[in-house]
Amino acid sequence: MEVKISKKDIAWSYIANFFNLGANLLVLPVILNRLSATEIGMNYIMLSVGALVSIVDMGFSELCGRSLTYVLSGSKHILKKGVDVGERSNVDFYLLRCVIETAKFIYRRISLFTLIALLTLGTAYMYKITHGFSNVQNSLLIWILYSVSCSLNLYFIYYGALLRGTGKIQEMQKAIMYNKIVYIIICFILLFCGLGLLSVVIANLVSPFVGRYYSYKKFYTKYILENTANIVVKKNDIHETFSALWQNAKLFGLTMVGSYACSEAGVFISGLFLPMEKVASYGLMVQLYGVVRTNAETFFHSNSPYFCSMWAKNNNDLIIRRMSLSIMILICIYVIGGGGLTLFGAWALELIHSNTALPCMSLMLFYLLEGLLHSNHSIFATLIVTKNEVPFVKSSLVAGAFIILLNIIFLKYFNLGIWSLVLSPFLVDSCYNHWRWPMWVLTDLKITPFLMLRIGYKELVLKIKNIK
Repeated sequence: MEVKISKKDIAWSYIANFFNLGANLLVLPVILNRLSATEIGMNYIMLSVGALVSIVDMGFSELCGRSLTYVLSGSKHILKKGVDVGERSNVDFYLLRCVIETAKFIYRRISLFTLIALLTLGTAYMYKITHGFSNVQNSLLIWILYSVSCSLNLYFIYYGALLRGTGKIQEMQKAIMYNKIVYIIICFILLFCGLGLLSVVIANLVSPFVGRYYSYKKFYTKYILENTANIVVKKNDIHETFSALWQNAKLFGLTMVGSYACSEAGVFISGLFLPMEKVASYGLMVQLYGVVRTNAETFFHSNSPYFCSMWAKNNNDLIIRRMSLSIMILICIYVIGGGGLTLFGAWALELIHSNTALPCMSLMLFYLLEGLLHSNHSIFATLIVTKNEVPFVKSSLVAGAFIILLNIIFLKYFNLGIWSLVLSPFLVDSCYNHWRWPMWVLTDLKITPFLMLRIGYKELVLKIKNIK
């Protein structure tokens, strides 16, 4: 079985992104209008905690998905490092079933761990920044429900990984879309009923069940069921597969800690030093530019199974072409989308009578630049991961530690406010990560940056001409 990524897969990825990000954007005007700045600040802090929770995943979703792709491409073993190149026509269904059962084994445990951590350590943190759960109505109930929703969302992740690994990008993206449609509907109804921030949390708790049901139905096709239903996987084989995955998961997990520190920890730390109104302003900027970033990276991430398959087939030429196109799309979306947001974002907020404002334009421009540099090095690093290698653990952890340290120093001693949260990642990552991982890939593929841009431009023009 060959894993292929079609034009429809890419199109559905963008449609799903619209609903995934648009879910928040569509309800954002109502949220900004009907919630106080304090409630909005608390919401962004919870979202930051949710991003922290994603670290618990440790990249297992990507690893499980890639492992399925390797198996379907002919691999007979899940290696701790590198890719087992096999015969494309011969699928080891026992190994396929083993990967599926290992995914279930992993996510039952990490979701339970997450729930316990949120209800204990997370509650202590929220108690402090909400002044004993007193500055927002129903804040304790809001936090408990949010903790449960985070645990459930984490458990359901592996269904998306299974769909991605089997090349069912359309189905995976449709699951996301249906999930977010339900989220939007519930949010709108409850917000207009006057439930405040509780509306968002309830929607976040209920909606994932829709995506989970759809994913289950689409993954367990007749082909999968006929070839795996009667296979009983031994516990030793599950543990062995887990061990192979764990080799990279522990490295990738540490990398995610560093990545969180680089891109998400700002909101988490800001809650300890800045008033909720400032937290809300920074969080709003991060959310809006996050839409640009996600769309800019969508094409690349949609092709993740393709890259895995090409590595397994040792086809560097196709990797270069697809990666070059990904970089060109990234640049174009950042220039157009990010530029538009910077110029017209404040004006749009005035139209909806938002209770929260964006930071000044100079800070937004600087954040846009940092976002482009971060996205660029991030997708190059992810390409390395699709080769089943994780060489950037130390650099990610060191960078994350220095970013957190600078954030605290700038906030506490230099009174730089939101600028602290933007300057820190730029200064630290510019020293190494922004250039190291692009150069790693370019050297591995034996191609220059200018040649990659030229190939990317030609591929983009060709794609535009072929649009029907």
